[in-house]
Amino acid sequence: MISESRRFAFSNVLMLVSLGMLVFTFTATHGTDCARAAGGSCAVGDTEVISNDLGIGGNIEFEGTSVDDFETKITATNPTADRTITLPDASGTLAFASVGALPVADGGTGQATLAADGVLIGNGTGGITVTAAGNAGEVLTSNGAGSDPTYQPGPSGGLSRVETWRLVNDYGIFTAWGGSHGDPIDVVEGNWWELNDTAGVGSINPGMAVDTTTGAFAFPETGIWEITVMFQCHGSYFCVTAIDSTKDFSTGPTWTRQSELYLGYFTGAGAEQTSHPHTFIFDVEVLADDKIRFGAAYQTVAGSDDLHGHTDINISHAVFKKLGDT
Repeated sequence: MISESRRFAFSNVLMLVSLGMLVFTFTATHGTDCARAAGGSCAVGDTEVISNDLGIGGNIEFEGTSVDDFETKITATNPTADRTITLPDASGTLAFASVGALPVADGGTGQATLAADGVLIGNGTGGITVTAAGNAGEVLTSNGAGSDPTYQPGPSGGLSRVETWRLVNDYGIFTAWGGSHGDPIDVVEGNWWELNDTAGVGSINPGMAVDTTTGAFAFPETGIWEITVMFQCHGSYFCVTAIDSTKDFSTGPTWTRQSELYLGYFTGAGAEQTSHPHTFIFDVEVLADDKIRFGAAYQTVAGSDDLHGHTDINISHAVFKKLGDT
């Protein structure tokens, strides 16, 4: 036990873990005596090594380089059992909660507080950030390199998007069919289409949009889409319906015939009505360029034909389904 009341500046403190003892080196800077061990003494500027266990009942007090009214004290809360604090074999600076957050470079978070219920996000050498808390059923989803992940609705086990559009009025077909693939056909332009809004009709995340000038349908997101269309045609002979697609709408467009079906047969009275579905699978990669349109033509016998539409029920209509990602 050290009984001297003089203060001393410690030049080195280390723990010998393998020997189970503390070894202190004292350098006297103020006064004529320093710590005594085994009956020895030292003068100002000398050092003394205590190689036995050191028991201190009070505080360890550091005066610093000048004698004044300010000291740094190391104290221990009264222990209720034997405690061991091990200093690592490394140089560094201790961080304290009252001083600030331990920086990331030293193994800390760089933050004094963290939002509840969030997920920690690395931020390079900067402080760790936290996502906003998610809602029940949401999953943490990557938003790509350079973007923080966010909570988003989890998969439902089914299609992510499904919606039905219908022709709202009868549409006259004024283009005669020329009899070969690729002949121009009427594009259904204007306000002829609407998203089915009849009570009880379901959809999943609808988002399709139609350009009333060009009749082109735009997709809400990229992916593999299935488009199924059913037209009801009224005419005296037959009509042809088709699905065209383009991959360069903003710079062209160049339309490509993807599906083509013939409806009806000759009656001579102009009263034949029939319907037939056809389907096209479209890989939507660029939203501004990848679009589709529907069209029709008639076989000239006794005037033009009509595509039948209705504002309350599906007659001529199209179903859009997103099957999966590209």
